[in-house]
Order: sequence, then structure tokens, then C-alpha cells
Amino acid sequence: MLTVAWALVLDGTTWFVSRLLVFAVIFAVCGTLGLWPSGSRTSQRLVEGSLAAGIAATLLVPAGWAVSSLDPRYAGASTSPTAGPVGDAYRRALHDPAALRRAELDQPSTRDTALLDCLTAHREGEKYLLATQAAYPAEGLLRAQAQPMLVMGGFTGKTPFPSAPQLGELIATHQLRYVLARG
Repeated sequence: MLTVAWALVLDGTTWFVSRLLVFAVIFAVCGTLGLWPSGSRTSQRLVEGSLAAGIAATLLVPAGWAVSSLDPRYAGASTSPTAGPVGDAYRRALHDPAALRRAELDQPSTRDTALLDCLTAHREGEKYLLATQAAYPAEGLLRAQAQPMLVMGGFTGKTPFPSAPQLGELIATHQLRYVLARG
């Protein structure tokens, strides 16, 4: 019962899996009532059924969140799929699938466009337009223009290329001029 109550707290603001919440509450109530001590001896089948209902109630909502990662509206990036309750944009998209198309996810932001304009205006033959610490900061820029960019940390930010001396060498040999640092 407490697990279902916690699922209601987590999912209550978004109602991400609202249909499953209703069933989870029904199973939790059935499971609790079936285990309630009664005047007569409780049958073995009633106890087993109550325990099964309680387990189903406990697993139902998290299973719905896990399955949601297969839905392209919620899946996020392939390296880090999103599952479970998500933000308002996803909740609106659940009720209005055209909202994702209107979001123009393939269009670069105004900030990305201004950055690319500045970088290309000041480029003086360097091999790389820009270096980033990981793939995520370069994503919008790469979608906007097909320019060579050095993604130093790979998708996770943990790929150790290039080292500090190698980065210095790229700058010294005029292969790289700008580095986009985060944090």
C-alpha cells in the first residue's frame, strides 16, 4: 500500500500513467482487505490472492514507466532513454501529438544560430569549427550546420580524447580555435 501511495505522489503531478494508477490502487486495496484479520480463519487462497494483488499493485506503475521508454514521444536520446513521469511538454504531447511537431525539434535555437554565425565569421581555415566537452552541447550545432566539430568526450563525456597536451597542439597548429566549455 505504501509503494502505491508513493507512486501516486511521484506520478500525481503529471498523471503519466493515470490508467495504471487506478488499477494499482484497486489491487492495493484488494490486497490489503484480503489480508485484514477476520473472525473466521482466512483461507489459503484468499491470502495468496491478496499477496498477488499486492505484488501486482507494487509493480504495475513502475512497469508502465519502464514500457514508456519504448514510445518515441518519451524515449529521449538512445544513450539515455527517458522513462517515468516527465515534464509538461511531454504531458501536453500525450494529449496533443502534434505538439512535438510544433516544437520544431530539428531547428537550432536562436543562441545556437548566433554562435554558429560568430564561429564561421571568425574561422580562419582551422580544421575544426569548435571543440566541445561532450556530444550533448554539440548536438544542436551539428544539426544546424554540417561543420567539422571535435566532440572530445563522446556521448557520455568520459572518452579521454584529446588529452590536454594534444588539445594544446591542435590549438598551436591552428587546427582548432574555439572550445565550448560547460560548467
